[in-house]
Amino acid sequence: MKPIQLRYLLSVTGYSYEQASKEIGCTKQSIYNWVTGRTTPSIMAESILRRWAAEKQIEVPDEDDIEEIDA
Repeated sequence: MKPIQLRYLLSVTGYSYEQASKEIGCTKQSIYNWVTGRTTPSIMAESILRRWAAEKQIEVPDEDDIEEIDA
């Protein structure tokens, strides 16, 4: 999942880094690192993020289909 896609997901849910980290079971520092592009989610973390989005009935668009969102 690209940073813009994660920003989209957080924007749609209205979740803070802390709220999202509690929901998916990681640190808020990890969320921050992923959103800023400092690091990328592992394959397992990306799978969890996509499952979390699906549970919330959110379809995460391709990165090219998202307008820039401020983190």
